Amino acid sequence: MGAVSRNSSVEKMKKLIAEAIGTFGLVLIGTGSIVFDQQFDGLLGNIGIATSFGVAVFAMILSTASTSGAHLNPAVTLGLYFAGKIDVRQVTLYIAAQIVGAILASLMIAVAFGTIHSFGVTQPSAGIVSALLFEVVSTGVLVYIVMKISQKKSKSLLSVAALVGCYIFIAAAIGGPISGASLNPARSVGPALISGNFNHLWIYLIAPIVGSLVATLFCRRVHGEECCANCTVIRESTS
Repeated sequence: MGAVSRNSSVEKMKKLIAEAIGTFGLVLIGTGSIVFDQQFDGLLGNIGIATSFGVAVFAMILSTASTSGAHLNPAVTLGLYFAGKIDVRQVTLYIAAQIVGAILASLMIAVAFGTIHSFGVTQPSAGIVSALLFEVVSTGVLVYIVMKISQKKSKSLLSVAALVGCYIFIAAAIGGPISGASLNPARSVGPALISGNFNHLWIYLIAPIVGSLVATLFCRRVHGEECCANCTVIRESTS
């Protein structure tokens, strides 16, 4: 009995470490591309930055899906909670791991590039209302996509990672000039904490929660109460 309990604890710890590492990689590559772009006078541009985020998500899903389910985003974790697939304790631990990963990535960026840059802090470039609406809608669509494609057993992990990565690329390319296209509270919290710039951070905390809840409600409205019966995000049991 004790061995089973220890094995269970080890498995849970592996999931949390995977979430931290996956989010670390996502934030390091994504926000690192923003700082790099600032350092070298717009060398990457908006499309280059969007590509970096898309590729980072693609790579981190492939790297962590078999261990933790590759949430990599508190909004996705909350979506599963709203769908009744995980409990409060797992939500709390996953989100904590994701935020730790994001903070460590932002610290590494600070060490690599110094403190003269923005660390990739998200800001509402097109106004608060536009940024809030974009973050709610784009995060909601992300959560809906992830939850639906994770149910399709015919899809390979590679195709799931590619689909989500492509969506992140498109959302970042369109939303970068509007809101910074966060779609991920951990991605915004890490740079904010390290830079000390909390201006408008509330947008990137509230909007994903609302978007995630709306995505779950929409899924149930369109597909019925059983819409999330098979949600596992992504090839992972929620036990």
